[in-house]
Amino acid sequence: MKRFLIFLFLSLFSLLYAAEYEEIMRSALSDSPSAEQAEIHHESGLISLLEAELDDEYDFSAEIAVSPLDDGIRRLNVDSLSFSLVTPDDDTTISASVPFAFAYDMSGGFLVPSASFRHVFDWGHDDETLKDLQREVLSMSVSREYQEDMLSIKRSVISILSELLSNEKAAKEAEEALRDAVKEKEDALTLGIVTKDSLSYLELELGEQRAEDSLAILQKEHEALVIRYQTLTGLEWDGLEVIPEPSFPDILSCTASSAVKEADIQAEIAREEVLVAESLQNPEHLVTGVNAGGYIGIGEGIRSEENPLSLEGVIGWEGKNWTLTVSGGGVWDSSFSFSPQLTLSAGFQSGSGKSDELEMRSLRNTARMREVEASDQRRSFNENVQDLWGRILRWEREKGELEATLRYQEALSGMQELKYERGMITKEELDESRNELSSLAIDYDIKKLEGLALEAEAESLIL
Repeated sequence: MKRFLIFLFLSLFSLLYAAEYEEIMRSALSDSPSAEQAEIHHESGLISLLEAELDDEYDFSAEIAVSPLDDGIRRLNVDSLSFSLVTPDDDTTISASVPFAFAYDMSGGFLVPSASFRHVFDWGHDDETLKDLQREVLSMSVSREYQEDMLSIKRSVISILSELLSNEKAAKEAEEALRDAVKEKEDALTLGIVTKDSLSYLELELGEQRAEDSLAILQKEHEALVIRYQTLTGLEWDGLEVIPEPSFPDILSCTASSAVKEADIQAEIAREEVLVAESLQNPEHLVTGVNAGGYIGIGEGIRSEENPLSLEGVIGWEGKNWTLTVSGGGVWDSSFSFSPQLTLSAGFQSGSGKSDELEMRSLRNTARMREVEASDQRRSFNENVQDLWGRILRWEREKGELEATLRYQEALSGMQELKYERGMITKEELDESRNELSSLAIDYDIKKLEGLALEAEAESLIL
């Protein structure tokens, strides 16, 4: 029974319909669980990228507060109705407020509009370039990681295909060894060379048992490989055919990969962080602004006092530990009489010089480290290019030699077929020639898969 199962396992190689390489790879890169995980991971990266880009949007806010039963249930009072708009760089703020009230008997009401405009001229080094670089790195990282995930799936599929073909080749060789062991034992018995109770016969049986055990082990290995194949591709294993020739990218002309470029940008980010930190520790801000407000009565009004119309301009200078502000303007009363106003304000606070110095030392050290890492990344890339190029050349030479050997074996097998038809050789000699050709054909398919794996490695290297 055991031997029957073994030969049933071997017969599956010739009975099943073989799938094309492109069909297998297409399924693995689109329908497999690994591809689905890569898509989810990529989507998460795109969401992070969109979140980073939100910093460039305008920030708008609104607020309202209402007292519907004010003044002894005589009026509606909108205590706050305000709006605010902040530009993406946070340097400009525009705000407005229009509280109002009116009596329920419609006898009158009032509006108290106000508006302000504020803009900061930053003479230091702002963080806009830093934000742009960080977004660029994130975009490169998200794109590269997705492509690497796809290429990783591709390499895994190529690896499992190579293992399945190697398993098939080993199984055929083990099958041949088992047939030889069985024939040797039967011939020895038929010719009377051994008897069933002799030690020599037991040795022949031991050889046969070992051949059966080898086939059984290969069968279990095949079952495990099939499970891995199904997980990677989402397909049932039914063999492989039409393996394409690899198309290697011109890696020698590629001067840098996205990983190298990212390392360069990371070094630039570290330098920008130093400049931004220095600017924050020694700020130079010119603050300008305009504030306006007033009171507008409607009808009889519902309060006795009247706020004048006011207009104020503000200009100030902000340093690290001090501020100096000048504001001037005035108010107009109900008779349009103008009262000028002028305010001077200054402030000072002690700083933390030691802490700032340590922070700058740490940032400068990080910048130097990023420079070294970028240099190492470029050197490693160039070394990997040369190493991979050498392996591609070696593969091409080995593939050429294998092709020549295969052509020779095909010609030899054709001659053996003719000899067998003419009775010049035995069936065993013909089978031996056929097995050698089959084994070489599998070796050639495995060699082509090795080339496709090198192709995927080259694509990954120059991403």
